[in-house]
Amino acid sequence: MKFLRFAFLLSLLLAAANSVFAQDQDPGWPRKRVENGATLVTYQPQVDEWKDYNTLTWRQAFQLTPPGGKLVVGAATLQGTTNVDHEKHLVVIYGIKVLDTYFPDLDPDSTVKMDQLLRSFIPPLVNISLERVVAYLPKPE
Repeated sequence: MKFLRFAFLLSLLLAAANSVFAQDQDPGWPRKRVENGATLVTYQPQVDEWKDYNTLTWRQAFQLTPPGGKLVVGAATLQGTTNVDHEKHLVVIYGIKVLDTYFPDLDPDSTVKMDQLLRSFIPPLVNISLERVVAYLPKPE
């Protein structure tokens, strides 16, 4: 009976550890978020610059579907401050700002609305593996 209790507690502990570990991982691409009936699917970022390994600037393609609306394809230029966790091989990006958006198929009024919707999806922080960020960096000629 003691062994069963021990095994049960151990399995709970491992499940909790896996849950915490999963939150600290890079889930890869594409990434999908649904909020208030709207859906955002983001694709692999294209890093433009990682200035002093502190400020990351990147471009990213996405699909954005407003509540009850049609899917719209777009791209954005974003910037954020980074913190590298070398033990976990993760780059945490925070203070994310949208510098520019591009919606090739929309008129100016619709572009403003979709820009605002996209900005409402920007999370307080994003985890991405250190290896991915380094692989995405522009290579010197």
